[in-house]
Amino acid sequence: MGESELVFNESDCDDGTVFISSVKGTLNAYEVEVNGKKIPCFTYSFWKALTERNDSDHFLYNIEDIFTKTKNYVSRLNSNMNPQITRKNSLFKEKIFPDVKSDNTIYNILDVIDWRITSQCDNKCGMCYACNDNQTIEDLSNEKIDVIINKLSQIHCKTICISGGEPTKSKHFVKIMRELYQNGFSIFLSTNGYKYMDSRDEIEIYIEKLSLPLDGYNKETNMYNGRNAESFERVKEILDHYNKHEHDFPIKISTVLTRRTNNIEFLSKILEFIQSYNISLWKIYEFIPENRGAVNKDDYSSFKAKNREVERWIKEIKDNLHFKIELIERKKRNAAYFIIQPNGDVIIPIENNNSKIVTEKKVGNFINNDLNELIKNWINYVDENNYYSNAKLRNIMQPYFLKPFEKNILHNFISQDGIPSLMDLSNCL
Repeated sequence: MGESELVFNESDCDDGTVFISSVKGTLNAYEVEVNGKKIPCFTYSFWKALTERNDSDHFLYNIEDIFTKTKNYVSRLNSNMNPQITRKNSLFKEKIFPDVKSDNTIYNILDVIDWRITSQCDNKCGMCYACNDNQTIEDLSNEKIDVIINKLSQIHCKTICISGGEPTKSKHFVKIMRELYQNGFSIFLSTNGYKYMDSRDEIEIYIEKLSLPLDGYNKETNMYNGRNAESFERVKEILDHYNKHEHDFPIKISTVLTRRTNNIEFLSKILEFIQSYNISLWKIYEFIPENRGAVNKDDYSSFKAKNREVERWIKEIKDNLHFKIELIERKKRNAAYFIIQPNGDVIIPIENNNSKIVTEKKVGNFINNDLNELIKNWINYVDENNYYSNAKLRNIMQPYFLKPFEKNILHNFISQDGIPSLMDLSNCL
């Protein structure tokens, strides 16, 4: 893939909206200088396209024309101006629209891959969907980890979500993060914070998005879903750190909605706690009866009426928050993931219509099986709508996730002289 390749593709949207992603598959970003300020090449080109209006009497724009102009500006800058190349953590923070691919090759199907690098965990949450008390999966050797990373590099998917278990308990954790980064992957890290601060100095540069669990508003309430006594303070330590120190990635807070925590008063207290922190997204997940969660489903399953209450509450408060808030329904996560297990097995969690228990369907092994056959087998079970909806939600950085400097420049550029605001554009999503 070219160093400055832009992807312009039509989506399946009824209104014919065209989406765009920024530069892909590289750790380098072009920058141009405008009025003494360095601006990403894509941001500058997008602004130029928006301000180049054919008819000054109209405030509506043909999106395809705008993106064609954007591509032309980028090409012109790259070929004629020899712009400075600047090392960046990654380029996904420049995204304005999600990457919607039109190439139908089998390797171009996956947008996000989840890699559970270990089954080890310092917690024993009763509602956990990833850990099974009756099955311990051994971590892979260095050699087999290298095989997985090499095979991942053959797939067009550039987003890897690292989880576990608790990923920081893996002795290979830093190596995996480093080598994925060096191979150009965008890394979403999901951790309970166990050893995060110990390795923070090295791994920060590798992170594209950081996800932290929070199921309560203090040490005691955070234990209601089974987390240990140290969990709350670890997450708080990380949040406190990033309130004081600049970082180049968004922080997501994850909360599991269970019978023990599903009431508005409880969630309001979590909200009160996180509002003082520099986070970008709060995802509230409906409980899923999978693995240990399946064994304990009667203790944790929440009532549908309560879930609808939470949904109404979110609609009432969401416009007044400095971060996004989403309720992720259980049905939207069914058959919606491509998961590599610690031993290399590839699974897809699927809910049984009769028992309502989620089981993990093995579709192959990432190390041993041919990738074409493995992905084709996965396609037989995946719910495409759920998978791509989830991938879209996980990949979209939107203006909340831009650096403040880039966010302000971009907002000023495209809000002037009748140009649609950044929020108007993001509403296309």
